[in-house]
Amino acid sequence: MAEATAPASSANLGPGFDTLALAIDIPCRVIAERADVWRVSHHGLYAPVEGDDDAVLQAAQVAVGVDNALVLDVHNEIPLGRGLGSSAAAFVSGAAAALRAVGKVADPDTVFRIAADLEGHSDNVAAAVYGGLVAAVGVSAHRLEMDSELRIVVAVPSRRLPTKWARQALPEIIEHEAAARSVARVVALVEAFRTADPQLFVAASGDELHEGPRGPLFPEAEDLMFTARSAGAFHACWSGAGPSILAIVPKAAVDSVVSALSIAMGEEGSVLTPGIDERGLV
Repeated sequence: MAEATAPASSANLGPGFDTLALAIDIPCRVIAERADVWRVSHHGLYAPVEGDDDAVLQAAQVAVGVDNALVLDVHNEIPLGRGLGSSAAAFVSGAAAALRAVGKVADPDTVFRIAADLEGHSDNVAAAVYGGLVAAVGVSAHRLEMDSELRIVVAVPSRRLPTKWARQALPEIIEHEAAARSVARVVALVEAFRTADPQLFVAASGDELHEGPRGPLFPEAEDLMFTARSAGAFHACWSGAGPSILAIVPKAAVDSVVSALSIAMGEEGSVLTPGIDERGLV
């Protein structure tokens, strides 16, 4: 029997489209054991709905081959379809648990390659495997510095927004001027995470590559981001493809941001204050 756990994640973080991600301390845990036939059981609130692909099963079969049958027990605490990297965590934990169950080494780089190939982009996967603040660059991932005083608050709407819908909203062509502004925002954001400089976070806001085009899919996003900033957040952005909103907050402002977002959300969702997962895949 083998066990693996991977964290949730928030990708893009504003202008870092398909590149930057932050690991969030909400786990997906998979227990794998050899069996005669493949079986998977999901426990807890968050499980694939009928008709959806089972990411844990898919990753396990890719990792060890369909001839190596396993029983998979999945304990997932990550809300599905909310832009919190649930599929990446499932791919990572499923592949790692399966590899260990058949006696193979589940080293991070191998699991990263398997999961990134299944996910189709590697930002969430990089955070789920390596933890912390990461940049996914091609087929590799790099940890970035983040000031230890920064905290996160996440507004999680009740309704889902499938990633495939959010991808379809993206424009096929980006103008040079918008691309240049985006590069400047990414540079400002990376330095803002390192220094916790609020002015740099301001310079990083206003993404045009994905947040603007996706706005009509979740019109409430702009108001929630404004609410978070007004309550003291340094930065607020779509979490991945949404609809969750991530706020980067100085420690002293966490309570005020939580209160403001809770009022703004009402009964249409929840507000979470998870920690930042520094470990990644365990």
